[in-house]
Amino acid sequence: MLLDLLKSTINPPKLTTSVFDEKYIDIHSHILPFLDDGANSFDQAIEMLCRMKELGIRNFLSSHLM
Repeated sequence: MLLDLLKSTINPPKLTTSVFDEKYIDIHSHILPFLDDGANSFDQAIEMLCRMKELGIRNFLSSHLM
């Protein structure tokens, strides 16, 4: 669900408050492009990072191994 929310870039709703606590850490993000089911491009990865910031996510891990 969170991945779908992050990937939705067509007119995403603007938030006035953070959805996540400032201590929240996303430990299973799919930001890295072209790996697993992550972003489909570098541009989409940047859009996802911007969306994470809008949602209040300030800390995340991307533990995919190459």
